[in-house]
Amino acid sequence: MAEYFRKEGSSAPQFRHFPSVPYPPPPGAPRTSLHNLDVWLPSTEPIPEEDVQQIWIIYLHGGAWRDPSITSSSFAACVPRLLDLASPDCVQIAGLASVDYRLARYNHSDSRSAMDAEGPGVERERMAAQNDDDPAYTAVHPDPIHDVQAAIAHLQRTYHFGSSYFLVGHSCGATIAWQILLDIGIASANLPPIQKPVAVITLAGIFSIPDLLRHHPVDTQPIYTELVTSAFGPDEGLWSRVSPTEVLAQQQRKIRDSAAQRAEAEPVENALEKLWPEGRLFVLAHSENDELVEQEQADRFESVVRECLGPEPHGCLERGITAIKFWILGTHDECWETGGELAGTLNGGLEFFEKIVLTDRGDPVDWYSPPYDRSPE
Repeated sequence: MAEYFRKEGSSAPQFRHFPSVPYPPPPGAPRTSLHNLDVWLPSTEPIPEEDVQQIWIIYLHGGAWRDPSITSSSFAACVPRLLDLASPDCVQIAGLASVDYRLARYNHSDSRSAMDAEGPGVERERMAAQNDDDPAYTAVHPDPIHDVQAAIAHLQRTYHFGSSYFLVGHSCGATIAWQILLDIGIASANLPPIQKPVAVITLAGIFSIPDLLRHHPVDTQPIYTELVTSAFGPDEGLWSRVSPTEVLAQQQRKIRDSAAQRAEAEPVENALEKLWPEGRLFVLAHSENDELVEQEQADRFESVVRECLGPEPHGCLERGITAIKFWILGTHDECWETGGELAGTLNGGLEFFEKIVLTDRGDPVDWYSPPYDRSPE
């Protein structure tokens, strides 16, 4: 049954929830029970106000690429809180979607895993045992990427929003978001084309698989290695080639080396804006209390993005990407379990998009500005 959400006393439209909306699987893939979306739409067609841009929000859940207990419905706690926070004077939310995608095989003979701590252990084991032969739960790279691109293409064909959307990812959902932005696992596939988003927001993101394994104690490394092998196979070289940090750093080195060979003082382009020309805003959010994904993931990816964008402030520019760091509260999954931190981060992203990207209000913001601290006084 559809649910309705609207901020009390607001003139904004009600939003209606449509669960389990199917989307076409990518070419050559079998249709599975996970080729579904949760979609939230205004119950009446919104009337665009002058100079107010409409934005879709598309969410990619986490779960270590394989946790069957985490689905597209995990976005449901965030939606009413986000709609309650969103200002009618800011960017208008035209619709929201949460994407299910095929998951890797869950080795239910394992003990309770650190990275699989998202769901109740007994229920997760039961679900995994039932899914042993289900193609929805035996995916390997690049299946999840292909599914997400197919879902975005379906949404764009249906609702015609082009690049006017925020792509939001938590944990491995952040990995998938950046893999799509950087064309990782896509080039050789006959996938439906998409327009990339104007903004990407990541929370507790995994950006380097080699770093994920390197930064954890020896006693937990076998668990992390097993889940990575389950999702990507045993080729350690591939683990680097599919990692956004490594790919973006390598592409930026190529540009700088090419500029050096031409005796240019500075390259005239950077890898980030070359691979993501639609991009205007990147929000990198992480919690110091995250017990599953280390702070170094965000720190190192931040340094690579800095290398691409250079020392000059980004923001209030006709073109270019504004990059901002948010501090969030709580453990790895608390941001989406209660919905509060996820909603606050998205609302902050919408406000920055309105303030910095769409208008010339305020000073330019870049990595060197103090991070946006959402912690209480």
